[in-house]
Amino acid sequence: MRKIHKALILLAVVLMGLVPMLAQEKAIAVTTPAHMTVTLRVLGENKRMPEVTREDVRIAQNTQRLQVTGWTPARGDRAGLDLFILIDDASDTSLGSQLSDLRSFINAQPSTTSVGVGYMRNGAVQISQNLTTDHDQAAKA
Repeated sequence: MRKIHKALILLAVVLMGLVPMLAQEKAIAVTTPAHMTVTLRVLGENKRMPEVTREDVRIAQNTQRLQVTGWTPARGDRAGLDLFILIDDASDTSLGSQLSDLRSFINAQPSTTSVGVGYMRNGAVQISQNLTTDHDQAAKA
């Protein structure tokens, strides 16, 4: 009888130790990092863009506030833009006369801009050129 009693006490102690651990496991939320581009603009004339820091940004999912883990201004070598140009095969035939303008536009992009080209057909996109900083290659696509 004493052995059973000691075993039950030991089991109770073990279970009491597990309860807080299980509660902690349940409270730990699994998060997936997300990257997003935020565009800011100043309304009105002669106004300068204020410096915006990570602490100035608030993100929420549903009603739960999430942590901002990074904030990188798109300046200098980080001023890259991913620009994907889609041409619809249902476009007017006059588009052909504007392709040289489109090539010039692609080649005029800053070196930090990656350009991709795709053709839309029946609601689907056929990628002719993946994103690249080789603007001449993208313009030929």
